[in-house]
Amino acid sequence: MFAGIEIIAVKPGTEIEHEGEKLTVTETNAVQLGSRLYMTEVHVTALKAHATVKPANSGDAA
Repeated sequence: MFAGIEIIAVKPGTEIEHEGEKLTVTETNAVQLGSRLYMTEVHVTALKAHATVKPANSGDAA
């Protein structure tokens, strides 16, 4: 879960059907339907890594 969106890792080429249309998850394309985001494992890993990095200017005074 990231910002209220459920992240689902799928293999590249996975097709998600929505209202009769097939949407394909690729190495460069994620698919979001409502509160679900389908993306490759590589992108899930990158998103998790990004979410754990503190901003350079986080307001913490030394």
